[in-house]
Amino acid sequence: MALGSTLHILMIATGLSMSAEANTGDTGLDATPAMHLGAPAADVTRAVAIPEPLGGGLITYDLDAAEQSLTRATLPNAPDWVVATRLLLGEAGPGRLTNNRYGLEEAVAILQTVKNRLDPSVWNPDGLRVRAWPGCGEEGTFTSCADPDQYLGLRNTRALAPTTSRASEATRHHALDVAVLAWWVVQTEAMGDVTDGAVSFVHRCGGAAYGKSTYHCDRRADVPDTPGAQPHTGPLLLRGPGEFDPRRGNYRLTETTRIDYAKGVPHLID
Repeated sequence: MALGSTLHILMIATGLSMSAEANTGDTGLDATPAMHLGAPAADVTRAVAIPEPLGGGLITYDLDAAEQSLTRATLPNAPDWVVATRLLLGEAGPGRLTNNRYGLEEAVAILQTVKNRLDPSVWNPDGLRVRAWPGCGEEGTFTSCADPDQYLGLRNTRALAPTTSRASEATRHHALDVAVLAWWVVQTEAMGDVTDGAVSFVHRCGGAAYGKSTYHCDRRADVPDTPGAQPHTGPLLLRGPGEFDPRRGNYRLTETTRIDYAKGVPHLID
């Protein structure tokens, strides 16, 4: 399918309006923190329409910055929005973000887990003596909290060097558009916490192991799933603090919600 046709379908289905060479003039969103991402004079800028239910308007971003090759050493120096989009490319993948009816919800949820790790009232609801995740807590930033040792997707090639991934250019760019919109949604708190207080997530395999335990998904060679695999179907399970375990000195994580996978173009959260 041609790029223009794909964009037209996305625009009709979701309200996401995207262009490879956007007008970077006045968008009417001067008060919006994520109105423009990257250098204002970027040679290649893309624009993502904020759907009307979320207020409308445009987010523009520097495509070159979004796709620039990084290393684990240079990743911490990248802007937060770049780290956020790379996190989504690494953890979900371009195909899952663009071919999943719930791709936008999944992207928002993944980024929300980082935001929740920055908020002690979420990851430590009882105010106990519990250590924050590395780089997180009140003193952390999005980039310091999105630690590649915790979010392993930031280690892989499709996150660090997006242009070398197997995804087509059209799919990759669409995925970046979804990721940028998800970043805007989380940063501006355009909608509530869709994770119900989750601080962790995991993709679960589909088929016979759908929704089953880690054993069914991670230890059976015939059922691919994370960690270490790149699932294409199955739900995203989100987990947040449950009961405090004094022996371990932290909270047991319990499932807060899940976001299913269904073929189709991304749509707005219901």
